[in-house]
This record gives sequence, C-alpha cells and structure tokens, in this order.
Amino acid sequence: QYQVDAKGIEMRNTALNTLAADQIAMQVKMKLLDALPAIIEASVKPIEKIDGIKIVQVDGLNRGASGGGGSASGSGGGNLAEQAVAAALAYRAQQPILDAVLGEIGMKGGDLNGLVEAVRQDLTAAASKDAGFNAWSAPPVKIVAPDPPHQK
Repeated sequence: QYQVDAKGIEMRNTALNTLAADQIAMQVKMKLLDALPAIIEASVKPIEKIDGIKIVQVDGLNRGASGGGGSASGSGGGNLAEQAVAAALAYRAQQPILDAVLGEIGMKGGDLNGLVEAVRQDLTAAASKDAGFNAWSAPPVKIVAPDPPHQK
C-alpha cells in the first residue's frame, strides 16, 4: 500500500515540476478565487462599526483651479455667461450638501439672514449681558499727552 502511495506522490510531484509558469500562475489565481469570499468578509468586518462618513471638499473661489498655474477643472473655460451658468448649476447640484454642512455649524444656507442668524444671536446675547453699560452715558475720557522729555 505504501509503495503505491509513494509512487502516486512521486508521479504527482513529477507532473507539478513539468508545469509551465502560466499553469502555475493559473493555479495560484484559482486558490485566490477560492479564498476570496473569506478575505472580503474579513476585510469589511471593521466597517460594520462605522456609523457614517462625511466628506467635505471646499475648493474656494477659483472653482478647483490648481495653485501652480494649471488649468481649472470643470467649467473653467467659456465666456463669462457660460461660467456664471455653470457656477449656478454647480451650486444647485451641491446645495443639499452645503446646507447640511452649514447646518452642522449652526447656520442656514437659504438666504443672507439665515447665514448671519447665529452671529446675530450671539451679539444679542452679549448686548443683553452688558445691558448695564451704555457707551453714550459714560463719562468722557480725557486724553493726556505725556510730558516731553527733558533736555539737558
């Protein structure tokens, strides 16, 4: 029995040694495909604990142009009217994201009043806190110039 097993193993090893590099690469890929479901399952396991992901990208007023003198991405070309329309459309497409970002810092993006409402509330609170102080009824301040230096 052992001789038969040994002969079978020897024949198998001889056959494996005669395989071409392409056949060996194919066998490696087949083993990888067999293991792939377990690999993917293990790699997404940490993602189960992530509650949410927020990506905020602010390119600034130059609409994504690179600082090194490169060309602007997207709608950098065209005449002024085309650029204005492209900018308006880009803003309309991104408005829900902008409103969400502004909402997280306590601002409303609908109009100018909404944008300055948080600042207005802070100023109103500060004014009511300092309600006892009135700059108009305070006594005037006399400014006195320093004495000139004495010459010897």
